[in-house]
Amino acid sequence: MKDHLKFKNNPVLGDRPTRSFIAPKAGFSTFRESKMDDFKKAFWENTKKEGNCVVWQGLISNGYGQVYKDGKTRWAHRVAWEITNGSIPKGLNVLHKCDNKPCVNPEHLFLGTQSDNLKDSVRKGRFAMFRSMKQFCPNGHKYDVNDMYIDPTTGHRHCRICRRANSKKWNITKREARHARKL
Repeated sequence: MKDHLKFKNNPVLGDRPTRSFIAPKAGFSTFRESKMDDFKKAFWENTKKEGNCVVWQGLISNGYGQVYKDGKTRWAHRVAWEITNGSIPKGLNVLHKCDNKPCVNPEHLFLGTQSDNLKDSVRKGRFAMFRSMKQFCPNGHKYDVNDMYIDPTTGHRHCRICRRANSKKWNITKREARHARKL
């Protein structure tokens, strides 16, 4: 029998072999460090440079990158901070200077409290209350009574001009797809 398997007289398990503690062998820390180096390499290979940002190319959830590390799914920007700067103190968040959620560029990240994050969003006009004050859609069309659609399920405002343009584009695409199927 192998020395790392031992029989124990366990009332629950009976006399089945169970693993006992195996002391780390020489070179164990080197192996763990090389695993971390492999993780870092794989992490940065999963990114793409876009302008000044280094954008996460892996799994995205709610706009933020996600990565599986230490048996858990973690936010990619937090992992990027830990790789380059060490652990994140309890009670602090990793915030973006660039406001690009999938960005993992360590130069664009900084530590702050939730209060700092809220103040930052207000200062940059991202706070939800300020979205209702916006007078123009992202494409520059004025939000007025005639050119604005309010989604009854979410309450979000949409520009009718942009919705019409997107609808036409979508309908043309569907028409082309139907035509291609007939060929």
